[in-house]
Amino acid sequence: MNENQFGVILEDINKKFDFLVEGQKCLEEKFDKRMGNLETKVDKLETKVDQLEIKVDKLGQEMIVIKTFVGRIEDGLNGHEKRIKRLEDAVFVSE
Repeated sequence: MNENQFGVILEDINKKFDFLVEGQKCLEEKFDKRMGNLETKVDKLETKVDQLEIKVDKLGQEMIVIKTFVGRIEDGLNGHEKRIKRLEDAVFVSE
Protein backbone atom coordinates (compact mmCIF):
# COMPACT_ATOMS: atom_id res chain seq x y z
CA MET A 1 0.00 0.00 0.00
CA ASN A 2 1.46 3.29 -1.04
CA GLU A 3 1.05 6.65 0.62
CA ASN A 4 -1.58 7.80 -1.89
CA GLN A 5 -3.79 4.75 -1.27
CA PHE A 6 -3.40 5.19 2.48
CA GLY A 7 -4.46 8.83 2.14
CA VAL A 8 -7.57 7.81 0.15
CA ILE A 9 -8.51 5.22 2.79
CA LEU A 10 -7.89 7.72 5.58
CA GLU A 11 -10.03 10.32 3.81
CA ASP A 12 -12.83 7.76 3.41
CA ILE A 13 -12.63 6.90 7.11
CA ASN A 14 -12.75 10.61 8.00
CA LYS A 15 -15.88 11.10 5.82
CA LYS A 16 -17.55 8.13 7.47
CA PHE A 17 -16.60 9.42 10.89
CA ASP A 18 -17.96 12.89 10.03
CA PHE A 19 -21.19 11.27 8.82
CA LEU A 20 -21.41 9.28 12.06
CA VAL A 21 -20.87 12.43 14.17
CA GLU A 22 -23.52 14.30 12.18
CA GLY A 23 -25.97 11.42 12.66
CA GLN A 24 -25.23 11.40 16.38
CA LYS A 25 -25.91 15.13 16.61
CA CYS A 26 -29.25 14.66 14.83
CA LEU A 27 -30.18 11.90 17.26
CA GLU A 28 -29.22 14.06 20.22
CA GLU A 29 -31.34 16.94 18.92
CA LYS A 30 -34.35 14.67 18.42
CA PHE A 31 -33.82 13.16 21.85
CA ASP A 32 -33.53 16.59 23.48
CA LYS A 33 -36.68 17.78 21.72
CA ARG A 34 -38.64 14.70 22.78
CA MET A 35 -37.35 14.95 26.32
CA GLY A 36 -38.41 18.60 26.41
CA ASN A 37 -41.88 17.66 25.18
CA LEU A 38 -42.06 14.84 27.70
CA GLU A 39 -40.98 17.12 30.54
CA THR A 40 -43.64 19.63 29.54
CA LYS A 41 -46.30 16.93 29.54
CA VAL A 42 -45.13 15.59 32.90
CA ASP A 43 -45.22 19.11 34.35
CA LYS A 44 -48.80 19.53 33.10
CA LEU A 45 -49.76 16.18 34.60
CA GLU A 46 -48.19 17.12 37.93
CA THR A 47 -50.18 20.36 37.91
CA LYS A 48 -53.39 18.46 37.19
CA VAL A 49 -52.63 15.93 39.94
CA ASP A 50 -52.00 18.77 42.39
CA GLN A 51 -55.31 20.37 41.39
CA LEU A 52 -57.09 17.03 41.82
CA GLU A 53 -55.56 16.58 45.27
CA ILE A 54 -56.89 20.00 46.28
CA LYS A 55 -60.34 19.14 44.94
CA VAL A 56 -60.35 15.75 46.68
CA ASP A 57 -59.33 17.38 49.96
CA LYS A 58 -62.13 19.91 49.55
CA LEU A 59 -64.61 17.14 48.77
CA GLY A 60 -63.45 15.28 51.87
CA GLN A 61 -64.08 18.35 54.01
CA GLU A 62 -67.51 18.82 52.42
CA MET A 63 -68.32 15.15 53.05
CA ILE A 64 -67.56 15.62 56.75
CA VAL A 65 -70.00 18.54 56.85
CA ILE A 66 -72.63 16.55 54.95
CA LYS A 67 -72.13 13.51 57.17
CA THR A 68 -72.62 15.64 60.26
CA PHE A 69 -75.73 17.23 58.75
CA VAL A 70 -77.21 13.86 57.77
CA GLY A 71 -76.45 12.53 61.24
CA ARG A 72 -78.40 15.41 62.79
CA ILE A 73 -81.31 14.82 60.43
CA GLU A 74 -81.26 11.13 61.30
CA ASP A 75 -81.26 11.96 65.01
CA GLY A 76 -84.21 14.28 64.47
CA LEU A 77 -86.11 11.64 62.50
CA ASN A 78 -85.45 9.08 65.22
CA GLY A 79 -86.86 11.52 67.74
CA HIS A 80 -89.94 12.09 65.58
CA GLU A 81 -90.41 8.35 65.11
CA LYS A 82 -90.36 7.85 68.87
CA ARG A 83 -92.92 10.62 69.36
CA ILE A 84 -95.16 9.23 66.62
CA LYS A 85 -94.88 5.74 68.13
CA ARG A 86 -95.91 7.11 71.55
CA LEU A 87 -98.83 8.95 69.98
CA GLU A 88 -99.91 5.84 68.07
CA ASP A 89 -99.66 3.76 71.23
CA ALA A 90 -101.71 6.34 73.13
CA VAL A 91 -104.38 6.45 70.40
CA PHE A 92 -104.63 2.67 70.12
CA VAL A 93 -104.76 2.21 73.90
CA SER A 94 -107.61 4.70 74.24
CA GLU A 95 -109.70 3.09 71.53
